[in-house]
Amino acid sequence: MKYAFIFLIQFIIIIPLAGQSNKKVARIHQLKLENKDLESEVLLLEKKISELRQQIYTKRNKQRNNRHIIYNLENELYGVVSSFDEREEQESIESEEAQKELVKKREQEEAERKRRKEEERRAMESRNRVTGAFSGNQGYVTGDTGSRARMAFGTNKSGNGFDLRGRSLVGSLPYPSFSYKKEGIVVIKIIVDRNGNVTSAEFQLKGSNTQDRELIENAKAAARRAKFNADKSASAYAQGTITYHFQLD
Repeated sequence: MKYAFIFLIQFIIIIPLAGQSNKKVARIHQLKLENKDLESEVLLLEKKISELRQQIYTKRNKQRNNRHIIYNLENELYGVVSSFDEREEQESIESEEAQKELVKKREQEEAERKRRKEEERRAMESRNRVTGAFSGNQGYVTGDTGSRARMAFGTNKSGNGFDLRGRSLVGSLPYPSFSYKKEGIVVIKIIVDRNGNVTSAEFQLKGSNTQDRELIENAKAAARRAKFNADKSASAYAQGTITYHFQLD
């Protein structure tokens, strides 16, 4: 009877306690499961946070790179603008210099034109003072002994205009350009072919009283234009002279 009572007391006390214990174990198990789920969620969130941080880091690096690129592009743009401004300024300077050179060139051309025109005027005045025919005795163009503006072509006082044996002049001797500021006697040695053309005209010191380069060149140029009669039986290179007397008023 005693043992049965004790057993009954134990059954009454232990059974409820065991039920409560089972509930607590179940609750603990449930809480552990929830905790695992929370840990999984935490890990997932941490992973997402890490990914977001990586994205932020990547975007910040990209932002820094973009800023660097923008900075370089701005510097390049500044360089291009500066270069363009410098080139534009240089072109403006060159344009001004070219304009000045053009004006200077035109002024020089105008001065040269006026100079040539003045020389032509003076040469015309000189030619107007020279007549167009030889005299028989004086050796001057006009034969007018009273005129001092004379140009004679001859080798002696008889007034012959050239010395070329066996050949005759076709037409008249060409007149050389005559500067009114210079005078003198110029002897030109000529070589004439069978067709009557002057193939060579060179200055001859003998008989000349001047070595003025302008008078010599003018006389040589005139001598080359002289024309003589053709003679197939004549010497292939007949030699002679033309003498030019340049005199001023």
